[in-house]
Amino acid sequence: IILNAEIEFEHGATSDKGGSVVVEFLYLDFLLSDKFSLKVGHVLTPMGLINQRHEPTLFNTVQRPEIERQLIPSTWHENGVLAYGKFEDVGVEYSAGMINALNVNNSKTKTPTNGWIRSGRIGSSKNGSFSPAFVGRVDYTGINGLVTGISAYYGDGSNLKDPEPGEDVSCLNTKMFDFHASYENGPFQADGLYTQTNLDGAEKLRPTAVEHASGYYVNASYDLGGVVGIDYKMPIFAQYENWNPVEKTVDGLNESDFETETVTIGMNFFPADQVVLKLDYEMDEVGGQDTDTVSFGLGFIF
Repeated sequence: IILNAEIEFEHGATSDKGGSVVVEFLYLDFLLSDKFSLKVGHVLTPMGLINQRHEPTLFNTVQRPEIERQLIPSTWHENGVLAYGKFEDVGVEYSAGMINALNVNNSKTKTPTNGWIRSGRIGSSKNGSFSPAFVGRVDYTGINGLVTGISAYYGDGSNLKDPEPGEDVSCLNTKMFDFHASYENGPFQADGLYTQTNLDGAEKLRPTAVEHASGYYVNASYDLGGVVGIDYKMPIFAQYENWNPVEKTVDGLNESDFETETVTIGMNFFPADQVVLKLDYEMDEVGGQDTDTVSFGLGFIF
């Protein structure tokens, strides 16, 4: 039995100055066998490519792909229990169980903005009831260098301890899935993901409420360290994102306001395996408006 935990001190400040202390995960890992083990406590939701491996040395861009911040709300952690394991002979890994449901009965869903899914995270907050949701993931790893799979989530759409008096949110359900793949061959690596979320019963919240979101991204990188004759990793990369967090609303209005297309190019330099320097140039088009951003980042894990 192993205890795994991550406790974060966010934004270098006390809560009255905009900071916070967050339990990102804290669970007991019952290592029963290769084919079946259990995580019990506050766990990372097994969705997408980044949520379970979200440290800055493990993805190329300075910021995480927006699709894995807004549509798959990384870092997404909830109370629950997960079974997991792997079958080496057929190259299959799985994770499945029950977690605390998202609460998408919020203002960003009713008057839709791009944060309606992310704002639904309950975490370990005392303000959430324990309304169960079900999540599952299957990955195929039988081809050397390739990981490909699917994740799915289903849960109650309203998870408030104290709902509004007279509010009818029966049959308000959130359904989410993603297809993901990652391939690595020597200095070359490519990642890709498509995800979709549907809110059934959104008309119960407000005529303007959002009921559908989707998006995809691809990222390809090549390590130039060997090419230039140095013993350090120095991948260059390009990333393309296309997504709309408000792809469909109940009344059919405002559906193009958040259409987003992003191209990001950049490079990383690893002076050590657990330290990375990042530089990227991001070109966004959101609702027909263009924005360019240059970012520099220093990432490390210990």
